[in-house]
Amino acid sequence: MKNKIIIISAVLVVFILGIFIFINSKRKLDIGFKVPNYYSITSAFYEDKKGIFEEKYNWYKEIENNNGVYLINTTYFSNEMLKEYKRYNVYNNIPLKAFWYFTVSPNYLQIMNVNVSSELIEKAKNGVRVFLIPDTYSKEEISMMKSYLNEIADRAFNPDSVRKPEDTIKTSFYENPEVDFASYTPNKEYFTFPSTNNVSLIEKEPIIFICTTNNMIYFESESLFATGINSYIRFKDKKTLNQYKNDEVLNKYNVDFEKLSGIYKINGRFGVVDKGIYNVFKD
Repeated sequence: MKNKIIIISAVLVVFILGIFIFINSKRKLDIGFKVPNYYSITSAFYEDKKGIFEEKYNWYKEIENNNGVYLINTTYFSNEMLKEYKRYNVYNNIPLKAFWYFTVSPNYLQIMNVNVSSELIEKAKNGVRVFLIPDTYSKEEISMMKSYLNEIADRAFNPDSVRKPEDTIKTSFYENPEVDFASYTPNKEYFTFPSTNNVSLIEKEPIIFICTTNNMIYFESESLFATGINSYIRFKDKKTLNQYKNDEVLNKYNVDFEKLSGIYKINGRFGVVDKGIYNVFKD
């Protein structure tokens, strides 16, 4: 009887130890996801006057190809959102499943380790809206996604657009609207920079828009001074930031840059973001 108790106790100890090790390893995996220490715009104060978007656009246009200057913005299109699009006939073509949409500069594409041809990059730099669709998508999903992205591009500068054509920044895409698509093979998990709770920290197969100042529509060109987590422009470190933040345009609009960093907290299960996503560090 005594031996049985010893054996049962030993089994329980091993079982409990195993659970502890498993939970501890999962905690390290799930909670230890560190946010890149990029510097982003955290506040911008300016008068609402004609021409402000173009001034900010021209500032970014001058520096977009410089080392350490990135553009990265992400949006999650949930199944619920797509159902609402269909319900209210927002678009004629609606993607078949939820997806992450990444807007990235060519140099951030390199950080993502997504390999595309130099010809595609040149197209994007010359004004073609270039989209990368994962080769994990089915033919039907690819076809509908292309139709959806083409529809958005077609609507951007037509008379019924949110912005009247005469009030938008005249990019190369405006002058010669062209859209191109290519496939890519997802080979890692990409950080999503989520700005809300209950969305994934990582994504394996985002739709990627290779964004340059020449292929922007009003949505991107007018969002360049978005602030905080939803920021578009990011600098890799303070040294890089200091090269540009004292520019006349930035001083004019009283723009503040800070380092958005911190540890993501998982609320119960992997991929769910807790409140208080970022810590902001001033230095």
